[in-house]
Amino acid sequence: MADDHEPLSERQISSVIRQLSSEHAARVVERDRARAWRRVELGARPAAAPPFSAGAGAGRVAMFVLAVAVAAGVLLGLGFRADSQLSYELSGATAQAGVIEARRGEATVSLSDGSSILAENQTKFSVDVVGRNSALTRLVSGRLHVRVQHNADTSYRFIAGPYEVRVVGTEFDLGWDPQRGLSLSMSKGEVRLIEPGGKLRTLGPGQSLQLPGLDRALSTLPAAPRAEAAKPAPTQASEQGERTRSMQQAATAASWDGLVAKGQFADVVREAETLGLETVLASRGASDLKALGQAARYVGKRALALRAFTALRERNRGSESARNAAFFLARLQEEQGNQAEALRWLGSYVSESPRGVYAAEAYGRRLSLTERLHGRVAALPLAREYLERFPEGAYAQSARAIAQPSR
Repeated sequence: MADDHEPLSERQISSVIRQLSSEHAARVVERDRARAWRRVELGARPAAAPPFSAGAGAGRVAMFVLAVAVAAGVLLGLGFRADSQLSYELSGATAQAGVIEARRGEATVSLSDGSSILAENQTKFSVDVVGRNSALTRLVSGRLHVRVQHNADTSYRFIAGPYEVRVVGTEFDLGWDPQRGLSLSMSKGEVRLIEPGGKLRTLGPGQSLQLPGLDRALSTLPAAPRAEAAKPAPTQASEQGERTRSMQQAATAASWDGLVAKGQFADVVREAETLGLETVLASRGASDLKALGQAARYVGKRALALRAFTALRERNRGSESARNAAFFLARLQEEQGNQAEALRWLGSYVSESPRGVYAAEAYGRRLSLTERLHGRVAALPLAREYLERFPEGAYAQSARAIAQPSR
């Protein structure tokens, strides 16, 4: 029997494939649709095929089904799963001990959710996946152009020295130099910048700012009072020996702090390993242990970072550095997925330093982890406490959702 229908053109077939594929992508995961189309078009486009002729109905149907199957197969082949773990591919750079360095031009980190990080030449940074649509980037030095794809649970954080930029979906440029400072320039969307001491800034499209480097930023923080312990009257020999030890310790502390400020984390860890980790952990001062903990964390040696901050806390009980170590231990535990242990350390920090340098972040993370582990009822008093103390804080929106749920 002759087919009364007009023959389907290549454009019509392509249009149907595009529509069906779009519906499939939307059902599985909306965020990957743009990337899927690129592959569908490459995989399903016929190579100079002639239009189907009349009377070839069965062949047309077979070709149509095959084309749809190819399109669907490409989509499924992309691994579209709503619960898939975030991943990324690196091009144009080398990675050593967890630190990525662009040495011969620009480098690109392409993330599986469609986000991207473009690093200029000579930029050093690291990227850690911490959740399904969550990543933590530490910018050691240099400049990044960031484009974050927005999803319902997107949580991207960028740490540059003592500053932190939080993103849910936007495009911006971020630069950091420990001496010259931080630069942030917005293209799209909105970010929240947390400064030392917990001060929060919100930037939108077209806005930019420049903030001071490491030394000036930290010099603005209030100094904690130092308690002087009673000491016996020193002899001339003991006084000379104490002065020599103090000078040696100060030189080492300044050296390790300076290396951390310059992003030379591997050098700090290497020197500590050369001296002997057990000796370092048992004898070095608070500044050394803090520098070692930070350096070990940045190069991905979290077990060593935990040991350094634990030693810092145990050997300097009651000091500000020991109280701050509780916060760093919480961050490390959370990064390793030990949420209950992270919550315990956050509780220690807020009880010991309710007005400390990291208080705003600690109260917010405690609220978030409590809700996640124990539910909204358990988190309710923490949400109210957070809103009372930090009404414009980075976690205020989440706290309001818990304290004043919509009816």
